[in-house]
Amino acid sequence: MTTGPRSYGQACPLALSMDLLGERWTMLVVRELLMGPKRFGDLDRRLDGVGPNRLTKRLRLLQSHGVVDKIETGAYGLTPEGEGLREPVTALAIWGLRLMTAEDLALARPDMVAMCVASVVDPLSLSGHHATCEFDVGDVFTIVVAGGRMTTASGPAKTAPNARVTCAPTTFLAITAGYRDLDEALRSGDAHVDGSVEAGTAVFSMFTETYRANIHPAPMSAG
Repeated sequence: MTTGPRSYGQACPLALSMDLLGERWTMLVVRELLMGPKRFGDLDRRLDGVGPNRLTKRLRLLQSHGVVDKIETGAYGLTPEGEGLREPVTALAIWGLRLMTAEDLALARPDMVAMCVASVVDPLSLSGHHATCEFDVGDVFTIVVAGGRMTTASGPAKTAPNARVTCAPTTFLAITAGYRDLDEALRSGDAHVDGSVEAGTAVFSMFTETYRANIHPAPMSAG
């Protein structure tokens, strides 16, 4: 059992988890690595306000407990033990997403919202769908639908995507939440698709259906 001034000092599974993960920024480091390995500088940039000294401490803590390790490229990635945090961390993030107002959602990071929504997509809705969509919303991330699963990862697609969607973060979030649809955003010039518009539309349709079923049953009032 972990003991110390920052420990709960309880032989409780939740308390022991919080002894490791409850320190400020620690869970957010895990959050970033759930979207794929990242170099120190990338983590520092994405975790605005953490600072290099605190980030170094959090990474060392997670490494010492076998949650994070350095990979051959020099980036930090989750170990198999760290991957075990995917389900509980995304579940907690979805719980937080339900607390967001429309104003909060407009300021959210699209890749984090995508990670949450993708984790609860109905596998039946993915049946027969195979698509790789790259999204450039100022930052780039990729969504892959294959084998009855939808996954999200930071950065460009590893293979040629079916569609590259370019839009503002607010446009991506508005389509996801059901305020808008991709066709309307394309007509207005607020979105652009290189490749298959059908693939982009299919992914957004799954997102909107999942968002309404698992986050908010109808588009939140923008006012």
